[in-house]
Amino acid sequence: MRNPFFSIVMPVYNTELALIKRTYDSILNQTYHDFELIIVDDGSKNSVAEFLEELCIDDRSRLLHKENAGVSAARNTGIQMCKGNYIAFVDADDIINCDFLRQAYSYIVKFNSDVVFGQLEFSTVIGDVVNAITKNNCTTENMDAIHINKQNYKGDAVCFNLSSNEERNNIIECLIKSSNRKLNLVLTGSPCGAVYKASVCRKIMFNENIKICEDQIFNYYILKTVDSCAIVPDIW
Repeated sequence: MRNPFFSIVMPVYNTELALIKRTYDSILNQTYHDFELIIVDDGSKNSVAEFLEELCIDDRSRLLHKENAGVSAARNTGIQMCKGNYIAFVDADDIINCDFLRQAYSYIVKFNSDVVFGQLEFSTVIGDVVNAITKNNCTTENMDAIHINKQNYKGDAVCFNLSSNEERNNIIECLIKSSNRKLNLVLTGSPCGAVYKASVCRKIMFNENIKICEDQIFNYYILKTVDSCAIVPDIW
């Protein structure tokens, strides 16, 4: 049987059931269908574990229960289970755009990128009012502020060839160490809202001994390893 193009890794630890269901539905409602969903239950209480068993009836879903060891260990377990060419990480309280995987696939094909970083939108709900804040606001105008070379622009996307150590180090300096707040450290935040080549993830993995900024460290080593990456304007 052919492996899927994408694997989605979703760690769960005692998340509210309604939020889990909302996240699960947003994944299964993708307009691009060539994916698998791996849910890693990181030692949740019985009511959550039982809910996950009842939820995961779609044949694209796989569920693993494990002892609690933290989100990094849960993500690493998911990485080890993945069969897809690219991996996306989704947290159990996220909602992903229904076109996320379709758009990501088109960018991978168009730019031949090992990793594609999209944009994240953070929302708070007060009563019936949803307040949304776009955290990663990576536009070409903002890229100008940290002097990214014009040749890296591909329409609204920004693409980097990291084959030379000099260019790799320059990009890491600009995008990770930059104090420019307009970019909001776009490549150092959550691994959600991005797709990564699975073979690279297996080399890097998340550091299970670090509980703070483990996502930033993961993305730093991703950039130290990949040959190419793209930042795109789509909110995923």
